[in-house]
Amino acid sequence: MPPPRLAAPRAHALCARALCALALCAALSAARAAPPRQGAAAPDDFLRALLDEAGESPNPRAQGALRAVLADPARYRFQLLVTELDPQTGALTPHELRVDREYLYPASAIKTFASLAALVYFKELREAHPWLSLSDPLGFHPTRCVQRDPTHLKHGRVTLKHELKKTQLVSSNSAFNRVFDVVGSERLHAALLPLFPSVRVYHRLSTNETHEESLTVPPLSICDAAGGAVSGARRVTPRPGRVTLSDQNAPALPAAADPYSGFGAHPESLQVGRAYVDFKTGRRVEGPLDFTYKNRASLYDFQLLTAGIFAPHATHRAFGRELSLRALAIPEEWLDALRKAMTLYPRQSKNPKYSGEGLSETRFKPLMRGLRAAGVTDERLYYLNKAGKALGFHLDNALVGVGGEGALRVDRATSLPAGAGLRRALYVTVGLYVNDDEVLNDDVYEYDSVSAPLLDALGYGVGRYLQGDGALQGPRAQPLRSSP
Repeated sequence: MPPPRLAAPRAHALCARALCALALCAALSAARAAPPRQGAAAPDDFLRALLDEAGESPNPRAQGALRAVLADPARYRFQLLVTELDPQTGALTPHELRVDREYLYPASAIKTFASLAALVYFKELREAHPWLSLSDPLGFHPTRCVQRDPTHLKHGRVTLKHELKKTQLVSSNSAFNRVFDVVGSERLHAALLPLFPSVRVYHRLSTNETHEESLTVPPLSICDAAGGAVSGARRVTPRPGRVTLSDQNAPALPAAADPYSGFGAHPESLQVGRAYVDFKTGRRVEGPLDFTYKNRASLYDFQLLTAGIFAPHATHRAFGRELSLRALAIPEEWLDALRKAMTLYPRQSKNPKYSGEGLSETRFKPLMRGLRAAGVTDERLYYLNKAGKALGFHLDNALVGVGGEGALRVDRATSLPAGAGLRRALYVTVGLYVNDDEVLNDDVYEYDSVSAPLLDALGYGVGRYLQGDGALQGPRAQPLRSSP
């Protein structure tokens, strides 16, 4: 009896993925004279002391998770990048463990790159239309700007500012997808790749789209909301109809000159697992899931992104590169709004309003439980971040700092530390993969038993450092300068 008619295409697809991986490996080897940057396989003295402190967490599950991951970090694709920030001088001292040794799917952590690119696009539109603001209503329609948003308590309409806030504050996938539809992947990469060469934001989230489908964006209209109007003469329509964009400016293979790739010299690590549940059909497919055209970014770029948002007028020199957001010329108040959404707790938001344990700050700031266990109070804490969790991958990308005695003053307009500012601070970017059965998209992952407890332990170690406790005064590398 001949095989079922669908068997051959499936086999061809598996072969195509395997050949793609081999081609990427071969091309990467041929194109590079030197391998891309990746972190050391073993911790330096600072990280060793930090991880020792983390292992003293009062949470037994956190201790066990940390021991398990450190015993076999390659199995968990564990990567850790911690950079000491001197708040007074701007000196940066990085400490790397296994960064870019394998691919890590960034999940929702990638959203901040899209948010930044959308701000760049709106800045460009405002150069031609000076009336335009983040609070103007927009619609994915050739002529109308009235798209309803019941979470907007002021007027119930979609605005970029509100979508950015929901994207960063509670990691709304629908809000992120609107942000993605505003800027589109082609313009996003044109704006960001000169600053963040490893970044690829290929697709929306939770849509089950193919790569080709993600390239299509809807019409876009924006209306002047001054005086409460949402229609009339002042309207800009950047896209009068649906457009299929090109992905040629964001090739899957990094350029030979790129300092890091998001997977080091190991493109084979883009093939993940032993099976997966197909996103469209719901059927199990044997063989690894191909992440070649899924979102990605190196932990190096993630951390530079956070540094840039915290101090956009500084030049940050780290990981063999320099970065400043000054060249993007984004209005300061727009960056302030982004920063506020990254530091606010959901329960502190007045528009939109959030409540319930499922939307607590510990869900979106995964180092929080450990920080509190180490004695860091919320009143003293500054926590700017965007975390991500999906398909067995779990990440946080954060700046964590504390003020001196008493409550830390934070400027209400800029969401930056005010007064005496921060006394101690660390950039912490961490990721791992927890999927014992190696089947992706089956919703069976070890977040509760491994990744969340590990982040609790790491938060505890970070908290001990911020408090000035423990044995975290070992030898340091020569500080790098983050100059004004």
